[in-house]
Amino acid sequence: MNVAIFTVGSNPLPIYVVAKYLLDNSRGDVENLPVPDEMVFVFSKNTEEYYKKLRLKLRNLAGSNNLLDINLGDKERDREIVQNAVKFNLENLISGKEHINSIHLHYSGGTKPMSVFSYVAVEEFGKKHGIKTIYSDLDPEQSFIRIGNETYPIGRDLRDCIKLNINEIFELHNMEIKYSGSQTYTFPNFNIKDFSSNAIRSFNTLRSKNEPNWKLNINKMKNKIENYYETKHKPNLPKNEIEKFSEDFNIVQQEFGKKLMPVKWQDVASNPKLFTDFVEFFHGKWLEDYILDALLSLQQKLKIDEIKKSVKAMYKRRPCEIDVIAMRGYQMHYFTCTTSKDIKKVKGKAFEALYRAEQLGGSHARVIVVSLLPSIQNPREFDHCIENLEKDLSSFEAQIEKKVKLIGSNVLEDPALLSKEIENIFLS
Repeated sequence: MNVAIFTVGSNPLPIYVVAKYLLDNSRGDVENLPVPDEMVFVFSKNTEEYYKKLRLKLRNLAGSNNLLDINLGDKERDREIVQNAVKFNLENLISGKEHINSIHLHYSGGTKPMSVFSYVAVEEFGKKHGIKTIYSDLDPEQSFIRIGNETYPIGRDLRDCIKLNINEIFELHNMEIKYSGSQTYTFPNFNIKDFSSNAIRSFNTLRSKNEPNWKLNINKMKNKIENYYETKHKPNLPKNEIEKFSEDFNIVQQEFGKKLMPVKWQDVASNPKLFTDFVEFFHGKWLEDYILDALLSLQQKLKIDEIKKSVKAMYKRRPCEIDVIAMRGYQMHYFTCTTSKDIKKVKGKAFEALYRAEQLGGSHARVIVVSLLPSIQNPREFDHCIENLEKDLSSFEAQIEKKVKLIGSNVLEDPALLSKEIENIFLS
């Protein structure tokens, strides 16, 4: 009999990934990493909800293998209680079944006290009964299971072996999917690269935080629409209200030119949804479409399994929306996009994204902040630049831990350079 023990913390992702890998008896390293007959989960009152979700998702994968639990209540920091609980469960396995051949403790998920105390218990129990012990961690930087100096899978990337979709990620964290996102552009058959390059150039000609006239008109249109919904409590803007925006539409069209307009006035004037899409697109959704386009063009080369934009979810009745997500295997790449050139606003978006990415993907997730900040400081921009944002984030160890990458206007204005930057992020 082989036993695997998992300490459960606030991020169930590494446990789920390693458990799925261990339960695959077709892999070539089963002698070094035995397929567990018994899987034991050590959790506390604070992490019980994650254990229950793990159990639910692993039940079908485990088949006849047993899933056991050790509920520490609020005593996860009590050394004696944790050690005795782990030893007691192992003694029960020995007394009730055949000899234990190996005990594999995976400690990536749990809190430090929980993992340390479990390690001591397994080590003492293994020595007492002459049982092989294995201790593993899921490396967040190299994407493999680390056991001392050895790594698994041998000669392969674990992201190529274990693949999770976006829905699984949210389900693991008890987040309710409201909209699973899409892989389509706001306006299909439209040259998003040319549009984006033109939009970025119009921003770059202005001082920091200033916006071009077309964006000011779009902001005004968006505010009027939101005010209408709030006061009238109606789901759609009627055609007679849309007609009031014809002048604003013309101003935007004059600045961009008809070639770079994704829609015509006669189309949006009679279609409330199309008009709303037009306003949202010019307000900032174009940047999400631009990133989506870059990712789709690199999907095969970078082995990206799933790409979605505008994913919406609820967590404990609180809504959250993710601009763009790209999954490679089990690793999430979380893109947050803003057309702001204000370093404070961009920094706020970065911290929000870091929080959500940590919540969903833990230390294995990567955050990419896309903004119109220039790369380096210059007299026109004052402190509003990528260089200073990197310094601010590094003081919170975001850069040190390599969890966040920043893409600014200097990269965005060149589609080829943007593709190269995304490629570097995925391959680094």
